[in-house]
Amino acid sequence: MPVHVYTAYREWYRGRDRVDLTTITARSSAFVESSIPACVSAPAWELRMREQYLAFLRTSYRTQRSLWQTMLARSRVVLVCTCPPGVRTCRRYVLAEVLGKLGAAFGGELRQVLPPTSALRARHRAL
Repeated sequence: MPVHVYTAYREWYRGRDRVDLTTITARSSAFVESSIPACVSAPAWELRMREQYLAFLRTSYRTQRSLWQTMLARSRVVLVCTCPPGVRTCRRYVLAEVLGKLGAAFGGELRQVLPPTSALRARHRAL
């Protein structure tokens, strides 16, 4: 069964299946390049940044295949970024498109606003 890939605005999703594309972590290192801006809204730069990110992902797929295989072996992943919803050149949409070409099923953009982390901690302490 293929991984189900969703995208979300970073502030709206905090689940365990989240992969944050705004910071380089052990989970995201194959998918984040710090020299490529996360979100570019100027039309003249959109295509250029998309192509640079795709080139980075191609190299990453060759050199960090195990991280890609780990991502594709999961049942669900939510790609998050700080770009506003609908910016089609955002990393989360580009990566979701690439994962789709590798067999993932795209489930769309999650738009549910979640309570802040502090509110979640307070609720769990009360239980």
